[in-house]
Amino acid sequence: MIEELPDIRKFSAMLAKLHHQSVVNKNAPKEFRFHVMTRKSTMYQDISWFSQGPSKELDQILPEFISNVSPRLLRPLETRGRTLKPVALHGDIWHGNLAVNANTGEPVHFDASIFWGHNEYDVGSMATPRYGVGQDWIVEYHKFFPVSVPEEDHEARDVLYAISGHFCASTLYPDNKPFRSTDERENMMKRRREEVRTR
Repeated sequence: MIEELPDIRKFSAMLAKLHHQSVVNKNAPKEFRFHVMTRKSTMYQDISWFSQGPSKELDQILPEFISNVSPRLLRPLETRGRTLKPVALHGDIWHGNLAVNANTGEPVHFDASIFWGHNEYDVGSMATPRYGVGQDWIVEYHKFFPVSVPEEDHEARDVLYAISGHFCASTLYPDNKPFRSTDERENMMKRRREEVRTR
């Protein structure tokens, strides 16, 4: 294995293929979860949902986040006749979990935190600078698997899905102040409040 980022197009095609194949699998579950507890890095990951945050600061913002932000961004995916079918997700896409097969030159992804969910979850963290991929990877992926409707919520959904990685980093590295920052989450809730006021 060669420890470098794979070709962006090949990786995007491979990830989209995983998602597409699981969508058409007649035995795939209809629920957005996983049947056993999985791990993200060294932490257990309760896929059914989490009941409390990893810090006092997060405990303070989670209720509003769960009751307002998440429904605002996720509910429209299944309204107006739309349905969303869960796909098998890698669950932890970042440069440390990507490489190149030394024999074939093909992309490799490993250390998955697998569960069934919205395909955009796997690309949500790509725009986070510390994960070493970037917005170009999201754009390339969506050439193989289109953005879900409503498209205008796509960037906000990416931020929402990336928050799982922020929670994980915040918990694993409590002394790293940038990882502990709640600014992005608080900004998302502020935008949600402003949307409600302007309606």
